[in-house]
Formats: sequence, structure tokens, C-alpha cells
Amino acid sequence: MRDRLTMDVKGFNERHFDLVILLALLYLIVYSLYPTYLAFETTLEHVLIILFVLLHLSGFYAFARYYDLKPVAFRIPSPLEPNRWLTLAALGYLLLQAVAMPRVIPTGGDVASHATINFIFHRHINNAGLFGTPAVVKVAAVLLILLALLYCISTVDQVNPALLLGGVFVVGLLALRYDMTTGEQMRASMPDYFISNVVRFPPFAALIYIFSTALFGYSEPVILGIQSVFFILSSIVLYNLARQYRGETVALGAAVVFLFSPISIFYGHLTYIEPAMTFFMLLSTYYLFQYVQSKEVSELVLASILLSAAFLFKRPAIVATPLLLLSVVYLNRHNWTITIRDLTGVYLGTAPMIPWLYVSNKYVWRSYDFTPGNWLSESAFTYLFALPGQVTVFVSALFLVGLPVAVYSERDAFTAYSIGIIGIFYVFFTSDAWLGVHRFVLPYLPFVIVIAVSAISVVKRSVGTQQLNYAVGGLVILVILSQLAIPPAISGSMYTVSDQSDTPRDVIAEYRYDLAFQYVDSTVAEDQVVISLHQACCPPHRFYLRKSGMGRSILAITPDSKVESEADLADVIVKREADVVLIPVYGNTIISEQALDSVNQYGYVDNVTSVGNGRGTIRIIHVNKTVAASTTSPQY
Repeated sequence: MRDRLTMDVKGFNERHFDLVILLALLYLIVYSLYPTYLAFETTLEHVLIILFVLLHLSGFYAFARYYDLKPVAFRIPSPLEPNRWLTLAALGYLLLQAVAMPRVIPTGGDVASHATINFIFHRHINNAGLFGTPAVVKVAAVLLILLALLYCISTVDQVNPALLLGGVFVVGLLALRYDMTTGEQMRASMPDYFISNVVRFPPFAALIYIFSTALFGYSEPVILGIQSVFFILSSIVLYNLARQYRGETVALGAAVVFLFSPISIFYGHLTYIEPAMTFFMLLSTYYLFQYVQSKEVSELVLASILLSAAFLFKRPAIVATPLLLLSVVYLNRHNWTITIRDLTGVYLGTAPMIPWLYVSNKYVWRSYDFTPGNWLSESAFTYLFALPGQVTVFVSALFLVGLPVAVYSERDAFTAYSIGIIGIFYVFFTSDAWLGVHRFVLPYLPFVIVIAVSAISVVKRSVGTQQLNYAVGGLVILVILSQLAIPPAISGSMYTVSDQSDTPRDVIAEYRYDLAFQYVDSTVAEDQVVISLHQACCPPHRFYLRKSGMGRSILAITPDSKVESEADLADVIVKREADVVLIPVYGNTIISEQALDSVNQYGYVDNVTSVGNGRGTIRIIHVNKTVAASTTSPQY
């Protein structure tokens, strides 16, 4: 059975390979020199990043020549070769995403920074129903073509560049700069802030959005189709990896569970690039284990290069960097010699990550605030009321159930590796709730699932199939009941949104306010509406009317909004008839206590309540609607 696909491009000799390396080096140097891209604040940091880029990319070129890494040496698992059931599962995954795609557009956090599609599409989202809109058919057609393209690639012995280009061309013809959710032609030009914001992120992520927009315009199916394809490829790599250490049954089960896990479904229809990060991390792990078996240094070097690629898509991949050191420790325990040449290759392979740790205001540890205390203090609150929390609980439960059985039943390299990455996450890489710790779940989610499925197979042999079915059924019922118990405003249901012309739209509310929404849902009358202001889905001067499932009225003010003074706040309260105003306290509070007192003297404020603590705190202002409705905006 063929389990690898060799990439062999005819006429691509060593001299051409050198040219490609030099062009890549030149591109990244120019990329790092351009101040708008990296947003440097000091000349010293500017010089530092240039030196790092020159040093490590020059070293990358040198070690590529030293290890004789040519295109023919880059082998990847054959995409859809492993199992027909996994192919059918991938088809089901694509169809599921096609149904969900026209109805879900992300807002919140840093989406505005690297997913400009949200800005364009917030004006065009409709709620025509799952099966009542042609958008479902169009999106499904695009995704099916992508699936067919993957299948064609898996049936040939060599990658055919013409086939790849032809598939992309077909997808482009179907897209035609066409808004698949409404049937409207999209001719919007790329906004200026797209370049200045997107490129602050690692370069591979920026290139995905830049090139997809340049080729297909702001076409949602194209960019979302990319995410789904990366998740499908990830499940196939996971299958190939787990099959070597856990057998066919466990491998297939783990791959399918990973594909349909909540976090895969969640990210599969968002404009994030976490799926690409996950794919390259799994591919890196695949070659790391190939090195464990073959002891060929080229496998280890390739694993480090792929890990760098994962990081250059998304920074959470940094959680896997220590795993290369763990592999060295593991091999040394088995009397395998790790040479300086091997370690040099690993260092140079991971070197492209290093400059991106030093970009101004984008230090990994500063940007994501890795402190266990913050995570523990918030986990009992916000995590339990939002989708990221549900995903985190889901993965943590799998880990806790599967780990004891896996450790004591099968001690091998895969289990050691899995425990290592999970342990690293729990000890060092924890994040604030509002930043979305679910992104850091992705790097270790596949290993958790393999351990859990392995444990299930062991338990099944011990207690019997019937008893296990009863236990799983009970767990499913508990999950369903827990979801029904969460109010609609918390569980991520669709909200009615309108701009100043009161045109209905759909949008997902930002989850950082879910805790406050839940509080307000239990304290405000039911016949009111919700006003939500958020930069990620709209210009700062526009107000959006949000109606929750319980019908509460909330004005959510973010630091990105233009509500910066007591005059602005009073004007908003009067004109927008808010019942409750939410003000986040993290960072620089946008409305000071003095401004709040100023507004209060007009009788607008009944009382002020705070929910949460630390960076997750949100101040809840209850408005006196009688006073607000009987006056005009004060003049300051």
C-alpha cells in the first residue's frame, strides 16, 4: 500500500532550487524591512529584526545545501489514499460546513486584524434558511470540487502542477468575485487597513488572505474552503500517524472524531488560519516519528522546517517547539546518539520562527498573556458560558478519561509525545478567557483524541461493548442537557442585527460579553432589544441593534468604538434607548469614573454592577429609561 507521495517536478534542477531559495530570502528581507508591515516602534527593534531575519534565513539556505534538501526529498502522506471511510467522513464534513457557511460570520477579538472578509460581508449576510437559499448549493459545489481535486491528487504517483492549477482555476471560475451568500457581485477594492493589519501576523497567514483576495476578491467560499481542506488533510495525516502506533481501528476512529470535533467544526467555517497551523504541526509530528524509526537526520530536519511553517501560519504553534527537545531526550534514553549535526539542523529548521517572536507589541508571551493565574481565575466564569469554553471542557474531559488508561496500557513514543505536548500546554501556555484559549487547544487536540480513543478500545475489551454504549449514551444526553440549559445569548445562537437603516442582518455576538449578557438576561425585562457596538464587523460610527434570545437591551462599548467621553455616552443612551450599557475594564478604560459621574447627574444611571475580575471585568450600567427618554442629549 502506497503511503507517500513524492513531489517531483521535471526540469527542476539544483540551480533552480538555489534560485528559489535566494528569491525567498530576498522576499522575506524586503518583507521585514517594510515598516508598515511590522509596525516597529523603535529603531533598535527595527535593526534587531533585520539582523535576525538575515542571520536565520542565511543559515536556512546554508543548511538546506548542507543536508542536500531538494524538492524530491519533501514527501507528504498521500492525501486520500488511506481509507474509504475517512474519505466519506471528509465528504460529510464538507457538506456540513457548506450548510453552516452562509449562516455564520465571526466577529470578535483579533478577527478584524486578519480577516477583513468580516468587514465586507457584514452588509450582505441573510437569514434565508438552511435549505431555502441557493448559497448552500453554490458553496457545496465549490467544496465538492475541492474534494474531487484532492481525490485526483491521491490517485496519481506524482504531483501534476497542471492539475493543481486547473483545480484552482475551476474554483476561481465558480467564485467570480461573487458573494455566494447573497448573489451580489463583489467589486470592492482591498481596504487600506487590510495591508497594514494583516501583515502584522506571521507571513504565511498574511499571504493566504492577500493572494486569495487578489485572485478571487472577497469571496467567502474560497477562504473558508481553504480552512476545511486543511482540516481534512490534518485528519488524514493523523490517521497515517496513529495507524503506525495504535492500529487501523483506533487511527480511523481518532481521525473521524478529530474531523467532527466541536473545535474542527467551529474553525472550519471561520476565516481564521488555525487549520493550516494544525496541518503543518501534524505533518511535522509525522516526520518526527519517521525519524524515530529511521534515524535519518533529513526526517528530523524536515520536521523542524514544517514546525516553522506551522508557526508562520499562527503563533500558537510555538507550544510544540519544546517537543523536539523531548524527542531528543526520549531517543537518548534508548541509547540513540544525537549529533551536533542533528541539533544544528533542528535549530536552523526552527530559526524562521525566531524573528517573529520579537516583532514590536507582538511578543507571544505579551500578546497572549501566558499566566496560569489568569486562566484559573476566569475558567470558572467565562469559559463555561461560551463556545471556546465548551470546546476546552470537551478536550480536557477526553484527556482526563484517556490519559490513565493510555499511560498504563501502552507505553511508547506516541504516548510520551502526547503527554509532553499536553503537559506543556497546561503548565506554561494558558491564556485569558477573552482571548480564546481554544486556539491553543488545536495543537494538542489530535493527540488527546488518539489517547482517548485508545483508552476507549481498552475499556471496551475490559467491560464489554454494551456497557460502553450505555456510558457513551449517558454522556451524550448530559452534553445535550447542558447545552439546553445555557441561555441562547450564551450558546452562540443567531442574533438579529440592524444598522442605522434597520436592515436585518445576522451576526455572532462577541463571546467576551457573554458573561455580562447572561447576567443582564436575568435582571432586565423581556420586551427590550440589545444594542451592540463592535469594530470587528462595522465601522466605529455605526451602531448595531442586537436582539438576544431573551430579548434584553444592551449597549456594548468596546475600546475600538468612538464612545470616548461622557458626552458620547449620554448621546448614545438617549438616541439609542439602551437599557443597559456594558463597558469593559481591561486595558485603558474608555469611560472614566468622572465621566460616569457626569452622566449620572442627569439621572441616566440607576446603578453600576461589575462582573468578573481582572482583564475579564465588564462594568454593567443600568439606565433609567424614563429620564433618558424624556430628555435630549446634554451639551458639554
